[in-house]
Amino acid sequence: MRDIIEDSISRNIEWKKEQVQKLEKLKELNFPAEVIEEQERISKMDLAEYKIYAKEQQDLRKAEIVDYAKNNPLEKNIVDLIYTKTDNLPYDRWIYNSRVHFLKNLDPLSFMSRSDFYNDLYETFIEHAYDLYQQKHKDQHND
Repeated sequence: MRDIIEDSISRNIEWKKEQVQKLEKLKELNFPAEVIEEQERISKMDLAEYKIYAKEQQDLRKAEIVDYAKNNPLEKNIVDLIYTKTDNLPYDRWIYNSRVHFLKNLDPLSFMSRSDFYNDLYETFIEHAYDLYQQKHKDQHND
């Protein structure tokens, strides 16, 4: 039992040390005050407190997304654009293997609002379009 407690304490000390180092780096790089304040808050927590805090923040974010979706109905023309643009993307191994490259080439911010994108309003359709892109080009990728 003593080993478990000592291990927990040492992990906690190491985690706090990493958080303080991260805070110092953020300050050194002149990050915005909000980012530094958040890291200051985190660096004062122990690992268990942080895990609870992170879960609470994740739950709050999910609730925000649900509220946003309730107040902002989907637009058929945007859904159609997601699939049309995906269908017109040529095969590229980077696009095939990387969701980031897929999004860069799809360029959803050119046809939907930042709020819609940030709040994942069309995320299900984008994920599905990416799956379809990968299925369509599977043979080319394996060559």
